[in-house]
Amino acid sequence: MNILQKILTPMGVAFSIMLLVFIFVFKFYYDNMMNVTFETNIDLKELEFNDNIDRISSTANINSGFYSGLKTVKRSLQYFISSNNIDSSNLILNEKYNALSKDFQRNTNQKFDMAFYSSNGTNLFRSWENEYADELNSNNHIVNTIINTKRSHKDIEIDKWGVFIKGATPVFNSDSVFIGVVETRFSLGYLLRSTSMGKTDDAAIIINKADLSATSTSSSYKIVNNYFYTIANTTNFDFDIFNSIDISKTFNRSEIIGNLLYYSFPIKAGSKTVGHFLYQVDIAPFIENRNKVKWVVLIAGLLSLMIVVSILLVIGRLVITQPTRKIIEAINKLSEGEVIDPITINSQDEVAKIGESVNKLSKAYQNFIGFAKNIGEGNLDAQYESMGETDEMGNALIDMRKKLVVARDKEGLRKKDEEERAWANNGLYQIGEILRQTTQSIDELSHNILTYLVNYTKSNQGTIFIADDSSSDNPIYEMVAAYAFDRKKYMTKSVTKGEGLIGTCIIEKQTIYMDDIPNNYISITSGLGKSNPNSLIIIPLKVKDKVYGILELASFRKFSKFEIDFLENSAESIASTLSISKINIVTSQLLEQAQHQQEEMRAQEEEMRQNMEELQTTQEEAMRRETEMNGIQNAMNESSLVMMLNVHFQLITMNERLSELLNIPQDSVAGKNIDEITLLTLQETQELKSKLSKGETVIMESKIEVSRNKDVWLKQSYYPILDEFDEVDKIINICEDITDKHKLMDNNYS
Repeated sequence: MNILQKILTPMGVAFSIMLLVFIFVFKFYYDNMMNVTFETNIDLKELEFNDNIDRISSTANINSGFYSGLKTVKRSLQYFISSNNIDSSNLILNEKYNALSKDFQRNTNQKFDMAFYSSNGTNLFRSWENEYADELNSNNHIVNTIINTKRSHKDIEIDKWGVFIKGATPVFNSDSVFIGVVETRFSLGYLLRSTSMGKTDDAAIIINKADLSATSTSSSYKIVNNYFYTIANTTNFDFDIFNSIDISKTFNRSEIIGNLLYYSFPIKAGSKTVGHFLYQVDIAPFIENRNKVKWVVLIAGLLSLMIVVSILLVIGRLVITQPTRKIIEAINKLSEGEVIDPITINSQDEVAKIGESVNKLSKAYQNFIGFAKNIGEGNLDAQYESMGETDEMGNALIDMRKKLVVARDKEGLRKKDEEERAWANNGLYQIGEILRQTTQSIDELSHNILTYLVNYTKSNQGTIFIADDSSSDNPIYEMVAAYAFDRKKYMTKSVTKGEGLIGTCIIEKQTIYMDDIPNNYISITSGLGKSNPNSLIIIPLKVKDKVYGILELASFRKFSKFEIDFLENSAESIASTLSISKINIVTSQLLEQAQHQQEEMRAQEEEMRQNMEELQTTQEEAMRRETEMNGIQNAMNESSLVMMLNVHFQLITMNERLSELLNIPQDSVAGKNIDEITLLTLQETQELKSKLSKGETVIMESKIEVSRNKDVWLKQSYYPILDEFDEVDKIINICEDITDKHKLMDNNYS
C-alpha cells in the first residue's frame, strides 16, 4: 500500500463517517427545529390561554363594577338593608339584569350570569336559578374576600354549580359605606370559544372529578375516565388519548402520540390545579416532510462521496506522490549526515509545509555544525538562534555554551580574588615592616605610613590626624602627616568631634566613603580643605572603640571594596601601634615625673617634720584654750542664758535655761536664723554683722514674743570668737532676762 492509498483510504472512511454524522446531525437538527417550532407554538398558546383567562376575568370584573355603580342596584341593596324586604330587592335586581344582559349577549354572542349579595353575605339574586335569600357559602372565596377587604377580586372558582371564571366588585352608597357585592361569572366554555384554533387544532377542557363531585351540575358533564370530566371540547378532539397517557394525577407539558401532538395548561382555582386545557395538533405533514428530507440528504451524500474519492485519486498522484519522493530522498541524506541544498515544492499544501520543515531541519543542521566549530575553537561568544522551546539539541548546545561561559567567568573571578588577596597581604606585610622599623616618633611613623598608603593605593593625597590626649573630655585631633602628588606637605590643622567629615568619623567610629562628590558641593569639608576629589575615604584608627587617629585618602578614581577592606585592616594595625607608642610615651613621662616628685618629696618631708613640731606646739596651745573655753561655757550655761551662733547668724546651740525661757525645744534650734527668735529688722541684722565681723562686742535689748499673752525682754551681749587666723569663727550671745525691769518701768509710766 503506497502513501496515496494510505492517505486516501482513511480520508474516504472519514468522509463516510462525516456523511453519516451529517445525516444524523441533520435529522437531529430538523427534529430539534420541529420541536422548537412546537415549543414556540406551545408558548404562544400558553400566552393566549393566560391572556384569555385574564381578559374574561377582567370582563367579569368590569361588568360587576358597572353594575355596582348603577343607582338602581345601590337603591335595592340599601332598601334591603333598611327594610329587610328581600323580595322587592330581588325583583328590582332581576329586571335590571334581564334588561342589560340581553344587550351584552346580542353584542358579544356570549352569556354571563350574575349574583348580588348584601353586606352580610345574604344572596339577593342569582341569574341562573330562582332561589335566593340563602346565606353566603364558605366555598365562595371571592365574595368572602371582598366582604373582608372591600376591594374588587377576580379568579377561577369552583362552587356547587360548577367551575367558573368570576369577577366581583364591592358596592358603596353615597356615603362610601359598604352595602353589598356584585358578582359576574362566565362558564369555562367561554374560555374554549375564545381560543383561536388552526385547521388541524382541537381542544378540550377537563376538570378533576374529585373537585366536581360536590357540584349540582356534575351529572351534566361527560366522564373521561375515573379522574376527569370534560366540560367543553371541539368536535374532532380524540378522547382516546386517555387510553395512552397516564393522566391520573398530572399532564406532561407536551407529548407526541402517533401523528398527534398533545400539550396542556393547568387550570387553577387560586393556587390549586382543578383541571387542564388540552390542545390536540395534527403533525402528520411535519413528519412526512422530515422523512423526505432524510432520504434526499442520504442520496446526495453518497453521490458526493463517490465524486470526492475520484477527484482525490487523480489529484493525489500529482500533488502528493512526486513531492513526497523528493522529501524522502532529502531526509535520507540528512540521516546519513550529509548537508543538502534546499528542496522546492511547487504547492501550498501540507506536503509543501513538510518540505519547508525539511529545509528548516537542514538549515538547523548547518547551524549546529557552525556553532559546534566555534565552541571547539574557544569562541564562547558565538551566537546560536534556537528554533524554539522544543529545540532540545539547540537548547542543549546553548546550555553547554552558558556553562562554559560561567566556568570561564568563575575562573576569572577566582584569579581576580587571588590577585586582590595577594595585593592586600603584601600591603599588610609592608605596613607591618614600616610599623616595626619606625620607632623614632609618632610624626615620623605617621609620615612613613601615609607615604606608603598613598602610593600603594594610587591615591592623589592623604592626611593622618592623631588625638592629643591632653584634654581627656574633648580631645583635639592634630594633623601630623600630609602627603600629595609624591611630596610631603607641611600643613597644620586640627579638628574636634563633630567638626566636618573628620569629626563625624570620630563620633561614628565608622569608615566614611564617598564616590559622588559634585564640584559645587562646597559644604563637604575634609581634612584636605575644599578640594573636590572624585572619591574620598576616611577611616578611624581605633582599638576597642577608642579612636587614636584618623586616616584620610582622596583620589580621582573610585576605591574598590578590596582596597577599602585593606585600608580598614591596615588602620587596625596602625591604631594598635599608635596605642602602644602612646603608652610608651606616657610611661616615659610618668617615670620622669616620678623621679622629680621623689626629689620634691624629700624636701617636703623635711619641711613637714618642722611643720609637725610647730603643729604639735599649736595643738597643745589650742587644747589648753579649748579647755578654758569649755570651763567658761559650762559656767555660763549654769548661771546665764546662752546661745551659740555661726558666722551666718544661724543658731548652733542654746542652753537649757534660755530654751525653757523662750519655750523653744533645744533639739529644734539648730539652723534657725537669729532674726526668727529676736525679731531683728534687716537693718539691725546688717549692723550687727558689720560690727561683729570687725571683732567688736555688741550689746542690745530685744523684746521677744513667746506666746500671745507672754513677752520676754532680753539684754543680749554678742561676743565674736576668733580662730587661729584672727577670723570670726563663732559668735556667743549671753542674755539677761530684764522682763521685770521693763514691767516696773511700764507700771511707773502708767
